[in-house]
Amino acid sequence: MRVAFRHLRRLRNRRPGQSSRRGAIYLEFLLVFPILFIATLALFEFLFVALIMQAVTATTLEAAREAAKVGATPSEVEQVVAGYLGIHNLAAGGTLDSTSNGLVHVFVERPVSGDYNLGNTAIPCFPQGGVLPPSQTRVTVSVRLTDAQGKRPVPNMLRSFGFDLGSSRFELSSKETLE
Repeated sequence: MRVAFRHLRRLRNRRPGQSSRRGAIYLEFLLVFPILFIATLALFEFLFVALIMQAVTATTLEAAREAAKVGATPSEVEQVVAGYLGIHNLAAGGTLDSTSNGLVHVFVERPVSGDYNLGNTAIPCFPQGGVLPPSQTRVTVSVRLTDAQGKRPVPNMLRSFGFDLGSSRFELSSKETLE
């Protein structure tokens, strides 16, 4: 009973023209919340993409340095690539997955000893930079941004809002002079 009287006393003490804003605040929240929610998901998703881009950049540079060494074997280059990308759950157990489930394709061009592929060759890989001189080697790393389940390495959180990373990939090439 006291609660009801307090509420009536508040209504009676209100000035003319002053109204309750409680309903307007709820309405404003309901209008703004979906936009904030989608923006938060986009922020997290693009942070994951930036993390993968940084990992691929470091991997490509280090793999090119390893491939440029005299007598470097494909397994040594694969260990370097798997070591860098394994941190981000892109390589399993120190090797690249060569099945269709793999998320990484590495193409190594060595004019002297020949080219070779590592990882999932079903992922398209287009080396950049034109014709390679005989004194250089080039490593191209191509990574899918999401797997078939849409969970790794970048969670496909915005798929239900029309932004799908399902067929997206990130690719980078790096050249090094042979030692």
